[in-house]
Amino acid sequence: MLKDPQEALQGARELLLVGSALEVGIFAALGNRALSATGIASRLGLDRRAVWTVAEALAEAGYLAKRGSAYRLTAQSKDFFIRPSSPSYVADSVMHSYQQMGRWLSLPQVLKEGQPKERWRPPEALGHLVRALGKGAGRIAPKVVEECLGRAPSAKSLLDLGGGQGVYAKEFARSGLSVTLFDVPEAIEIAADYLKGEEGITLVAGNFLESLPSGPFDIAFLGNVCHIYGPEENRALFSRLRPILSIKGLLAILDFVRGHSPIAATFGVNMLVSTQSGGTWTEAEYSQWLTQSGFCRVKIHHIEGHQLILAEKE
Repeated sequence: MLKDPQEALQGARELLLVGSALEVGIFAALGNRALSATGIASRLGLDRRAVWTVAEALAEAGYLAKRGSAYRLTAQSKDFFIRPSSPSYVADSVMHSYQQMGRWLSLPQVLKEGQPKERWRPPEALGHLVRALGKGAGRIAPKVVEECLGRAPSAKSLLDLGGGQGVYAKEFARSGLSVTLFDVPEAIEIAADYLKGEEGITLVAGNFLESLPSGPFDIAFLGNVCHIYGPEENRALFSRLRPILSIKGLLAILDFVRGHSPIAATFGVNMLVSTQSGGTWTEAEYSQWLTQSGFCRVKIHHIEGHQLILAEKE
């Protein structure tokens, strides 16, 4: 059944409201204190009337509690936005979605021209994305590791390509594998902080479109990587990974697969407005690319809305 478009509109408005408040620092300014609109505006250098209008809307939506002229964060809002250790913390996910909203607004232009124009990205955008992906990864990482090691029980080493914050790397390392996490320098900085004190993980900065670690690795793991690229790039990447895998090495791909994931088509639009050639792909397309790249025994596993594709080096 179709959703009421008015509900979707209200959801978009709420995302913009909360994202704007996060961006200018309203939730952080409140913290554990109560402030009036004048107090918030003074702390942040904002317009008092604009702050009052937004604070009233945040209170109406339940994010703030109001007593007299003063506003406070609700207990739930503290967990959502100012306590990174809380299981409910979603500030990075909200900010990533909020920043992506601008790209979605370019969809009419992309429909006309076929590709998005280059857009300036705030310096903090990659951090929001990496940490948001890490938050979701925590729920499914144990099952991903279980499926991979079930297919390759004697594996000793793993390459986590585009490993981001390092949630999967940590789970694989705690299962006894020697892990190399390879990502761009900005992501490696985030991973280094997150993985502080963890053993068995080597962090390597680089661009995997230009070079790869030499290996050999028993497993190569691609988590949320393939949707960034088109068919030719993915096929070429698989072909370049094959030589650095050990005999019967395993290639593991985690993504949203069309025909299996209920959000794959919509997520494909997200890639349409965000990348030059990215998208979401079918099981048949993955199988074809993998076979052409020298892999066999392709099998798909379903893990909480994600798909994990496993294939062995021939």
